[in-house]
Amino acid sequence: MDTTTKYACALIPGLPLQALRRVQPEVGDCPLAIVHGHGSKALIVNASRAALQAGIFLGMSPVQAKSIAPAVILRSVSERMIDSARQALIDVAFSFSPNVMPLGGDSVVLDMTGLFSMCPSPHSFAAAIEATITKAGLMARIGIANGPRLARVAAKAGLGVISGQEATAIANLPVSALEPSEKLLQTLISLGITSVGQLASLGSGIGDRLGLEAVNLQILARGKDVLVLDPIAPNKTFQEAVDLEWTIDRIEQLSFLMSASIERLVLRLDSHNLVPSILIVSLNLEPVGEHIVSAHPAAPTADIRSLSNLVRRAIEKDPPPAPVLGFSLQAEGAPAIPVQGDLFGVPMPNPRELGALLGRLAVLAGADSVGAPDDDGAIVPFAPRRLPQSRPSLGQRPMILAARRLAELPKVQVSLKQDGRPSYVYGGGLSGPINRAAGPWGVEREWWTEQPVKGANWDVEVAQHGVYRLWHDFISDQWFIESIWD
Repeated sequence: MDTTTKYACALIPGLPLQALRRVQPEVGDCPLAIVHGHGSKALIVNASRAALQAGIFLGMSPVQAKSIAPAVILRSVSERMIDSARQALIDVAFSFSPNVMPLGGDSVVLDMTGLFSMCPSPHSFAAAIEATITKAGLMARIGIANGPRLARVAAKAGLGVISGQEATAIANLPVSALEPSEKLLQTLISLGITSVGQLASLGSGIGDRLGLEAVNLQILARGKDVLVLDPIAPNKTFQEAVDLEWTIDRIEQLSFLMSASIERLVLRLDSHNLVPSILIVSLNLEPVGEHIVSAHPAAPTADIRSLSNLVRRAIEKDPPPAPVLGFSLQAEGAPAIPVQGDLFGVPMPNPRELGALLGRLAVLAGADSVGAPDDDGAIVPFAPRRLPQSRPSLGQRPMILAARRLAELPKVQVSLKQDGRPSYVYGGGLSGPINRAAGPWGVEREWWTEQPVKGANWDVEVAQHGVYRLWHDFISDQWFIESIWD
């Protein structure tokens, strides 16, 4: 079994261009070029395939571009729009792995340890990441290797999965694929070292002449990666930004753009199992200035229509004093499931459906009019009831339920009904009919290892004994007592 730690890199080629297309998908098929700088210093830094085919090349001025291809669309992209796209990429990475690190301004690397239970092979894992990034409005190249930098090299060169064959796979790439500093790159080229394989074949004295960077680069060229992943923390706030080439002075046009931004935010929050609990809109005014409004849903909800209508009502209530040149939309997330259900109580309402209902009611009646009355008759935010802290026992004494997990799990025999539910348990010092059973809850233990254990938990009430949690190991088809509720 190959126990080498594998890393996946998702790289967004032409990030500024994709950041614009993500916000304005209607320009996707047009000859499009991204301009950086102003006046005589303005240069083309990114161009779509259609623009390149029309004769546009990077580094030319906008005037030259228009003279060669009059139909080309020239746009500038702000750093905050690029950052929104970059953060969307990071959010996708966190939906696959808890260990994520940005590498370069256009890629992110994730530790794949224990993730192959999600996908049967590295190739299917790469396909799953790529499909999720596409859903987020971006196009990515995926590389998988036994090191973070090697994974980035594979992604940038379009090599895909090279795990275990790194040195051979990258040998024919130009030495620039390893991303050396400009000074070192020019030195290597002047020495006739133009490919990764040539660099790998040099002797061990390269450091004496070219320095430590050259030594580390040679190690990389030989298929070894010494970079240690330094994971970042997941986002707590989420922001989408839109900058326009024109002004907007009608709420209908602004609402349309807002709705698309809200949809992108909801998708990003969903990757963290969160839903928006508050939306803050910052409107950029012409010629200068900023106008801020906020929308507070009656309950956290992922219903895009309700959120869009709430934002529109907030803007109509407090309209901007001047035309709008752009905006940023910030959301704070809340757990999608706010309370724990009651094992033996009435079913709880679906949190997402409840949030959508409260959101629609807030649009119709106003957020301040939606909620539940408190003891004084005032309206407070509605929230499903929480589990009671105590329950009456058979002797009418209050007791607090707590799960006491056993250090060594006793093995038991369990008889099943025709529908597969436990009916009788015996062994491990426990014997008796099962009056009530709740479950199964599928669990995958040790999922971070190469051999995760799959099974299910059942909470059962055993006559004359009490409430227990049983563990059913699917692989060995054996049952164990995991916890005692007391």
